[in-house]
Amino acid sequence: MESRFKYNPLNVERHEIRLLKLLSPGSGPSLAKSALVNCTLEHVSLDENPKYQALSYVWGNPALTTPICVDGKVFQATFNLEAALRHLRKEDASVTLWVDAVCIDQGNNVEKSDQVQRMGDIYRNASEVVIWLGQTKQEHSKLWAQLKELSQLSAGGGALELNIDDLVDVDERNTRAPWLLSLNLELQKMFETITIGYSNEDTLLIEPLLKLLGQPWWSRIWVVQESSLPFLARVVWGSNEMYWVGAWERVHRRSDDKKVKLIDMLLQTSVSSALTATDPRDHIYGLFGIIEDADELGIKVDYSLSVESVYEGVARALLRTEGLKMLQCCQYSARHRSGTLPSWIPDWSSSLRQLLDGLRILLPSGVYNASGLMDAREARRLEEWRQRMEKLNCQDPSFSFQASTSSNDSAATVLASEESKPGILRILAAPVDSILAVGGAWEEANGALDGHFRDMLWVEELERLAEKSEGVYSEAAKKEALWRTPIADRGLPRMTYIWFPRATTEAMGHDVLMGRFPLDKINEQSRGFYYQKSRAYQKILRAFGKDRRFFITQTGFLGLGPDPAEPGDEVYIIQGASTPFVLRPTEDSRSYKIIGEAYVHGVMDGEFMQKRPEMTTIDLC
Repeated sequence: MESRFKYNPLNVERHEIRLLKLLSPGSGPSLAKSALVNCTLEHVSLDENPKYQALSYVWGNPALTTPICVDGKVFQATFNLEAALRHLRKEDASVTLWVDAVCIDQGNNVEKSDQVQRMGDIYRNASEVVIWLGQTKQEHSKLWAQLKELSQLSAGGGALELNIDDLVDVDERNTRAPWLLSLNLELQKMFETITIGYSNEDTLLIEPLLKLLGQPWWSRIWVVQESSLPFLARVVWGSNEMYWVGAWERVHRRSDDKKVKLIDMLLQTSVSSALTATDPRDHIYGLFGIIEDADELGIKVDYSLSVESVYEGVARALLRTEGLKMLQCCQYSARHRSGTLPSWIPDWSSSLRQLLDGLRILLPSGVYNASGLMDAREARRLEEWRQRMEKLNCQDPSFSFQASTSSNDSAATVLASEESKPGILRILAAPVDSILAVGGAWEEANGALDGHFRDMLWVEELERLAEKSEGVYSEAAKKEALWRTPIADRGLPRMTYIWFPRATTEAMGHDVLMGRFPLDKINEQSRGFYYQKSRAYQKILRAFGKDRRFFITQTGFLGLGPDPAEPGDEVYIIQGASTPFVLRPTEDSRSYKIIGEAYVHGVMDGEFMQKRPEMTTIDLC
């Protein structure tokens, strides 16, 4: 029987890793094996600054493998890895690489946990990262030539700095991780002209890049650290190569030099993106090479834990550091519906729709203020109190901390409520109303014309629901609700770093979309301005409408809620969160499931809480 490769254990105390030495073609212990890709493994200490390149690639189907030869023994590698190694061999010299699938014993969870914890250092210390996009087809050579021509347009330019949404606008079908569009491809000058009203010429210019970004490599969660940590990255697509300079420090580091936090990276890689991971735990662990608050959060890489345990540990840690605003990330996924994951624990393996309020990504204090959040001074006092409690060993994970503020002063109190049973999060909340009826979910369109009518018909659903609204709004307030609710009361940037600030002048865009603006009385040359207003309104509508639907409550509140919302669900304002939530009572009505955050017109700035509603303690399951 053919002998199979077996690993020798690593010395953890010496911070050892394995390096793969890729041998020249024809090398091998036998004539038969010389036809295979041959390599050897050696143990080295990261403390000794070894010289190596790191390989970044798509594993492909792990069940589809082909043999390579490691230390004279047969090793089953995926087809894509074998192709990359075969391509990277040199005729007259060996090549030293770090390759995760070979250098880590994937069947040893203890070793895998230790090595993944070190991957930040592994990629950061590599002389370069070789990004293998796969084999090319004949038409790719022409595409690569176009990309090189485009890069020459900005020769001598600095790191690429652009508004990610400008690029996403060019082709809304491009759902590959938006963060990657800020990597340095030396195309800055070309992209400076791309705006909301991009031209056909701009579309032609960016088309080659969109094809490149369509390759499977870009969809992996691991590419976040693999491409951004090293100073130098070499992109290899078949026989084509291109370099880019790592831009992590320049592009991603916050200007105030604060830590790169897990919550920020989770949002950047989960909201409206298609990043994937073979192992759902890697949606967390795949970011450990970048984040700088893992110790503070008390989270370590541990592949012996279940997916649910990993996600729960992250949720509890973020509740301690970010507060109950973290619950915005709880968007009712298949894991929640099946009951394998409590609804108050975000499912990071499921792409999140655009959050209504962006946590730290937009503003530390949030855009909305539904629960009447405390001011920054009181927030600092709360944090100081929490730190004192932690020093007294009172940071038991079975406790949840909540901040409440009275309606007429800023005095903050802290409640510590113990869980009644495992899997339950006990919170303080104010019931607003129950949902009477819902509209249809927003749907993607096939083209620009179809999209225009789809948006118009969707907004008309809100108007039909509004016919049932009596008593809550005045006529003026109801009219305002009809244009603010579809866009969650948000606007496009106006001399601000905040994407989607609160709406101000978007009512005109609504009226143009709905055919209620007298365009026939406007001269033809001026109509473009009003059409642009409508397109801007639709841009916001599509950002917040995706995976959401309109609803009306029993007393007449109009809202924009999560897609799974249905009549009988209840709307609550959770003390400490900036947005209302749609909750679903369980059959015994003793606990609730989080269905998702919601925009409810007339309660987003603390108006409802100013009425001093009765607060109740509820269990989330």
